[in-house]
Amino acid sequence: MDLIDGRGAVSFSDRLGLLRGKSATEKQRRRCGLYLIKQNIDQTLFDTEVRQAIVSAKCFINGSIGKHELSQARRRIAKRIPFQSAEWNSQRHVIHAAWIVTANPFSACDVNAIGAHVAHVVATTRRGQEPRTGWYTHSDPAYSDYIAVFGMLAEQLVPFVAPRARRTIAQVKRLPADRLDDSRFQGVYLPVPRSREWILTHVKKKEQRSVGIGALDAFGRIQHRGDIGQADLKPITRSALASLRSIREDAIRMLLLIGREFDAARNALLQVFASRNAEVRFTLVSEFGYWRLQFPESFVRGFLARALQDESPRVRMFAAEGCNGYERNDLLPLMRTASDKETDPGTKCHIETSIRLLADGYYVDDRGTGDVFVWAKTNRGTSGQPVSRSDFSRKNVQKIVKKIMQEEAISDE
Repeated sequence: MDLIDGRGAVSFSDRLGLLRGKSATEKQRRRCGLYLIKQNIDQTLFDTEVRQAIVSAKCFINGSIGKHELSQARRRIAKRIPFQSAEWNSQRHVIHAAWIVTANPFSACDVNAIGAHVAHVVATTRRGQEPRTGWYTHSDPAYSDYIAVFGMLAEQLVPFVAPRARRTIAQVKRLPADRLDDSRFQGVYLPVPRSREWILTHVKKKEQRSVGIGALDAFGRIQHRGDIGQADLKPITRSALASLRSIREDAIRMLLLIGREFDAARNALLQVFASRNAEVRFTLVSEFGYWRLQFPESFVRGFLARALQDESPRVRMFAAEGCNGYERNDLLPLMRTASDKETDPGTKCHIETSIRLLADGYYVDDRGTGDVFVWAKTNRGTSGQPVSRSDFSRKNVQKIVKKIMQEEAISDE
């Protein structure tokens, strides 16, 4: 299973989870942080104080120095860490990694932070060029290269996880890779190829693991199939009803993808929404509104109309957001009825906001004091900005909205 890909950061994060809390000792985590430094950026440690910090961390592990000496090493190197983003470069990232490894106590978050600095140095070394801002951001052309490094680092975490998890990872690697390459079922993030490993290493209850693996296997079997029926989707539907959120989220995303093409999956989604468990219904309506996939008009309308009348306030709230996301102006009367009947103040506010965004394309958040916030509907959702009360009037709100949308369009370029 190749983890060195565009989802490397997810693979790294998953395996990092095996070092959290009581899953690993503080000594194991610090050794892991030192290992990431040694394996990837040791050749860059030309600085005496940096090397001394690394040595201090090693000595603390073997007990030859105590907390006081480790703290002294930490204070010495802390003076070298920049505060301005423009001052960052690979050498500064190395210094920061060395500073983190002297932290006491030492958590999985510290391992994660070291991984981020190490990945920066490795990606920059490969490119031969520093990122423009000193940090890799989503807008950087080389961001995918930076993320891919985490796939390599994910492999380097394995020796430090618990023996059972190590054995499981080794077993999964020997299995044929899950090939879910049907173009009809693309467009929503599914954590493949790491799903099987994550389920087997993170899900503690055997029955829950079985449900999650069953959904993954069923999704694999229907790839490139011309006809898909309710029986084919039964394991996925069962998983979508699971009490464990991470298991049901993946299954619901599978049904959403399949539902673009097949009635059987749309019927399965309605079956899931009939669950008595409000958390299950909430997961479905939130995923439905977030991804906004293309379904038959009647299905979208019927599902959102039903969700607007759900007994759970959170479901009703996200149903209104879904109406806005799908631009269902035909549901405005039903949304207004839902708002009139709403007894939960927070839910009522959210429904009213969705109504204004859908009907007008913007809404004004005026709480009587301080700045007035104007929010506008954009291609990426909503964007807003504060306007001083002295500069705001209902007459110039359209100009403010136009400015917000123009600035958003520039940031998208």
